[in-house]
Amino acid sequence: MTVDEARMSKGWRRLAAITCTLLLAGSLFLVLGVTVWAQEQPQPTEQPAETGQPAGTTQQPAQTGQTTQQQGLTIDYWEPQVGTRTVHYVEDINDIHGNIFGTSMLGYWDAALLYSTSISRINYASSFYRGVEAISNMNPVYFDLKGPWYFSMTTPFKYVEEVIGIHEAPEAAEFPQATYAVRYLIIGSGGNRVWGTVYRSCDAAEKKWLEWGMTMEYFPSGKERAVKETIHYRSPSDRKMAVPQVIMTFPLSVGTTGSIDAYYAAGGGINEVSGSGTFEVIAEGKITVPAGTFDALLIKGSITSPPSGKRFTQMEYAWFVKDLGVVADASSLANESDPLFETATDIAVIEEQTGPGAPGK
Repeated sequence: MTVDEARMSKGWRRLAAITCTLLLAGSLFLVLGVTVWAQEQPQPTEQPAETGQPAGTTQQPAQTGQTTQQQGLTIDYWEPQVGTRTVHYVEDINDIHGNIFGTSMLGYWDAALLYSTSISRINYASSFYRGVEAISNMNPVYFDLKGPWYFSMTTPFKYVEEVIGIHEAPEAAEFPQATYAVRYLIIGSGGNRVWGTVYRSCDAAEKKWLEWGMTMEYFPSGKERAVKETIHYRSPSDRKMAVPQVIMTFPLSVGTTGSIDAYYAAGGGINEVSGSGTFEVIAEGKITVPAGTFDALLIKGSITSPPSGKRFTQMEYAWFVKDLGVVADASSLANESDPLFETATDIAVIEEQTGPGAPGK
């Protein structure tokens, strides 16, 4: 989900970078709903099965709830549900650095306001956004590696996605391996929008979520006609062979580790190999976001740029909740060495989720 510096620095490619990042905000760097704290004492291990229609394969019915074992929270396999709609607060795609409107438009609440509206006592050193002088090129973010965490981003800028059946997806024939799709919309200032469809499938046997490609539409600056890009994922060693990007694998619990494999993105003027890296689930705890308070796993990713470009490594953190997805997400600057970086890019915080796949439905 991280892109190289060239894509980050150029016009529509920046839009593509944001799009890919936010699309994967529901699935973290390739691994990535519960509403209770993980307690020290044993918890119920399973909840009744979902009644909604699973997106993708139907080899195994989607499950709700969680398995809380002696060592803590474990999130088992589940599948997205058709009809589920998720809204994220994000930075403005036209002013991602806060240089035009200032950080007030980026949506950071002052700490005093956050604390005055909190029901429970908050550790002042813990996670929160707050108003600061605009930081050139990046956004301020403060967090700990141990919960509880608080993310109260509230902007008019949104990323909206909805899980749809494959028969509703306009380019389904181009992605024959896909069994469902995600329709998305990115809302920026000045009436600017980016929209499209992501093509996915589920592998219940391997407990993985797969992505096969995407489309993206937008109006280039100064143009009156929208541009549409279609991007397929291919093998880096055989660029005629379609391969999926593994966007999630289960089960997940503190200590889970894995690799992030590179793939070749073909189409839309991109035509390049993605970065690769590793991930680790490093903590669990309570997280409070505009959508509510949930029990989450904190997943840390380390992504290295592809060999063809300038070499750099980027950290990413995502807070993942069962039956809901990533509820908060932030990436570091390139080659950041401090695990608690204070300036971040590609920030997304969940506002709400509705539909049959939402927790409690």
